[in-house]
Amino acid sequence: MSLELPELLDIDINNYSNEIDNLYQIYTEELYNPVITILDKTITCRRNPLDDDKHECFWHLITEGNPDRTPDFERIRRLHWCAFILNNYTNPEISCWEKLCKTSKGSQRRVFFWLENEKYLIVLGENRKKTSFELITAYYVTNPGTLRSVARDCKICKDPR
Repeated sequence: MSLELPELLDIDINNYSNEIDNLYQIYTEELYNPVITILDKTITCRRNPLDDDKHECFWHLITEGNPDRTPDFERIRRLHWCAFILNNYTNPEISCWEKLCKTSKGSQRRVFFWLENEKYLIVLGENRKKTSFELITAYYVTNPGTLRSVARDCKICKDPR
């Protein structure tokens, strides 16, 4: 069974700021409002700190950089993909693995979903109580070092499905 991804969003780079509300509506309708369950745990989206009255998670799905974030049009064009992949995470075309990652708050179990042919990665982090996953980010991978790291982790880390 072939995984048929949603169409890439057609966005006018020159009118990016005019598209923000439409993109935020996609985010809330597809990722924030519905209950998405992965590995028997619900997915949450980080709301705070709000920026321009929009959730932090939303900005991580459409921008790049730290601490200054700038629009990433490859992320934006694939915004529909995130919920679609999470809702179809058991599909064999989607690679999945988990590993313990160091964060500013200590170690965290993270679960990764990877579409190798599309170079698209989704990252979830388990909350401290181990009752849910938080959507950390999702993006189109272009950095050669990140691609090597993803390929390595995909081979050596356990698939939790």
